[in-house]
Amino acid sequence: MLLRLSVQFLFFLVLPWFAQAQDIAGRPVRDSGGSRATTMKGDSLLPIFDSTKVDSLALTADSLNGEAPSSYRPKLDIKAFPSGEGPSIYGGRLSAMFKTHPFFHVDEPSARVAILERRIPDSDWIFYLFSGLLIFLGFIRLAFPKYFSDLFRVFFNSSLRQQQIREQLLMDRLPSMLLNIYFGLSAGVFLYFLLRHYGIFVEGNRFLMLLACSGVISIIYIGKYVFTELAGLIFDRRKAAELYSFVIFMVNKMVGLFLLPGSVLLVWSPPSSRQTVLFFIYGGLMLLLIYRLARGYMVLRNGLKINQLQFLIYVVAFELVPVLLVYKLLMRFF
Repeated sequence: MLLRLSVQFLFFLVLPWFAQAQDIAGRPVRDSGGSRATTMKGDSLLPIFDSTKVDSLALTADSLNGEAPSSYRPKLDIKAFPSGEGPSIYGGRLSAMFKTHPFFHVDEPSARVAILERRIPDSDWIFYLFSGLLIFLGFIRLAFPKYFSDLFRVFFNSSLRQQQIREQLLMDRLPSMLLNIYFGLSAGVFLYFLLRHYGIFVEGNRFLMLLACSGVISIIYIGKYVFTELAGLIFDRRKAAELYSFVIFMVNKMVGLFLLPGSVLLVWSPPSSRQTVLFFIYGGLMLLLIYRLARGYMVLRNGLKINQLQFLIYVVAFELVPVLLVYKLLMRFF
């Protein structure tokens, strides 16, 4: 054991001297005159630098330009190197490899790539808009939880036999009015982004456009409510008119709840999937429209004793014509 430790100690003691001797064999050696630099490589001495005398006047003149004087710059003797092993920071063989390798191209000029400025679209206002709608809806939900539960219960009861719950909903004016306002805002936001998707709106005062879309939808349904109430008052059918208005605005409240996630998907979905999103939104709105027509026909049939043809004429005159007029107005001015 002691002999083994002694051999290891001697080996590590001699190893630095051996490495230093190998390093000295490859270093350039300057002769005694100081005019010639050589390197030791095997048995041959290869000249590397040819030093010249320094001209003090040339040194002063070139120093004014911030550069080394031409007479002072060492000259490389390329012929002193073997073929393919020229002077390089990589070494001879590595330099040849980098020159011929298809990935590096060290001899080719550097490529200039234009840096394009990234312009982020101004979409923060969309986030705040949807956040405001959600906060408004959350306030209504927390302030009137019973109204929400009764509304969904009546909506999914197709027989309309829950007279007590329906009359209680008719008496709750404040939550009904708030949800109607929410429907006008939600439908107006969806209409704005839908028209912008089809390129009808140009970039301008977006808040004015949003207000115009919500105002148009609100005016349409306010006018429909006033007309229905006046018709029921004139023809002494106030009960039927009140129930029909209740069905219309009940479905409108559901449409407002449905259009908020639809608008979010329409705005932030990739362009390749927006047609799919619009397909599902149109399908949901069509189902809600069919549901409203069916419930409205049941109310009018029981209260006014009308048939399907009379109801169809009413739907065409007071449901389709106003929508077509609004579409024509938007296409004309926008």
